[in-house]
Amino acid sequence: MSEELLFQESVLKYQEHEPEAVESEDFIETIKNEKLANALRQLTPKQRKALELAYWKGYKHWEIATAMGCKRNTVTELLARALERVSRYMAD
Repeated sequence: MSEELLFQESVLKYQEHEPEAVESEDFIETIKNEKLANALRQLTPKQRKALELAYWKGYKHWEIATAMGCKRNTVTELLARALERVSRYMAD
């Protein structure tokens, strides 16, 4: 199967099992740095999911956009705002 077909299949599975807050909490529970985990809890669910897909699962922006049902620019904006919030929280 081609890489594109595998990706489309994974997107369909993702969309069928829309991520809920519980799944995001599971992702956060794997983080050993308590301050970082708390910073991630301060994000919106969409920001948290975008960060998880980008930095923990290695998705590209267009893949995240497809999986989340939004535009690539929206993903870029979500990630920028999320990283800014995490950065501010970690600096305090």
